[in-house]
Amino acid sequence: PMPKAIPIHKLAEPGKPLRASAPVLLVRLQEVLEWNEAIRDPKRVVELHEMRIAAKRLRYTLEIFAPTLGPRARKLLKTVEEIQERLGAIHDC
Repeated sequence: PMPKAIPIHKLAEPGKPLRASAPVLLVRLQEVLEWNEAIRDPKRVVELHEMRIAAKRLRYTLEIFAPTLGPRARKLLKTVEEIQERLGAIHDC
């Protein structure tokens, strides 16, 4: 069965500073990594597409938290964008 993404509003802590809700990034990363077995097999189109969607959610979450995470966040954001682009290219093929 495919893992379901947890909505960000259920992960963030309302009323607390944005940095206090940063553990949501770990959840989003885990959602991407749950599909890591599919990356070795280009025939697993559905799983790779789900991984791309999970990477997109991670990217959007990083974009939200980037101002509170400092300069490293920019590099990580670029890495996630590249992963998402590569998965998109695989999907398009």
